[in-house]
Amino acid sequence: MEVHHHPHVEKKSFKEYLLEGLMIFLAVSMGFIAENIRETFAHRGKEHTMMKMLVQDLAFDSVKDNRTILLQTKKLSGLDSLRQMIYAVSENKLPDSLLRRMYFLRRMYGGNLYDFSPTERTLSQFDKTDAFNIIHNQLVSDTIVFYKEYNQLIIKQQNIYIEHQQKASNTSNSFFDASLLKNFVQRSDSTSFLSSDKICKLLINDKIQLNLYANELFSMRASLLTLINMLKDHKRHAISLIALIQKEYDLGRDLNNEQPIFDTSQ
Repeated sequence: MEVHHHPHVEKKSFKEYLLEGLMIFLAVSMGFIAENIRETFAHRGKEHTMMKMLVQDLAFDSVKDNRTILLQTKKLSGLDSLRQMIYAVSENKLPDSLLRRMYFLRRMYGGNLYDFSPTERTLSQFDKTDAFNIIHNQLVSDTIVFYKEYNQLIIKQQNIYIEHQQKASNTSNSFFDASLLKNFVQRSDSTSFLSSDKICKLLINDKIQLNLYANELFSMRASLLTLINMLKDHKRHAISLIALIQKEYDLGRDLNNEQPIFDTSQ
């Protein structure tokens, strides 16, 4: 009869178990730390890329602000001239040259729109992703939120202005004969229209209705002036945010460290 002997296994001491446990703990901890470092670098890379894109968008917004402010300020002056002529024609019969001027002003500034649309390329990603969670600077995050909210205020004020413009335009249809402007399609046609011998007359010459139209032009002007001032503030906010991001993320120069992305001194 065979007798089987079990191999003798030496029992580990408490210190050995403790050492093995410590080694496992360290291995898991190092893996966790390495993963956190990897995610941190990934987030920082994504954050840096988004900030660079945002600076480019803000610079583009600033250019659009400049252009829109210039056009809207010119329109503001045209509306002032048109309103004064409406007051004048309600009191006196104006010569053909001034009536042509009135038609010109109404055509150029009474209904067209120089709208402003904020650049949403990068800002839209903050709504779709966890982009705000990867921004490590609270001031930058808060300033971006403010800028996004101010964009909406600009759009809201622009819509208010459009409503006043549409109301004034509808009223003006009672006075102006559109057939007289059939050859005045492009802005380039304005010179030939003003210098022509075309006889321009108002369809009606009711003082009350004309003054009502002038009042609507005044409301339109007021809302436009508010919009212009908001656009000026919007430009200042854009430039301020650009400077903040450039300082925080060292984005003052491009990848070749030669050309500035945007010169905030302009």
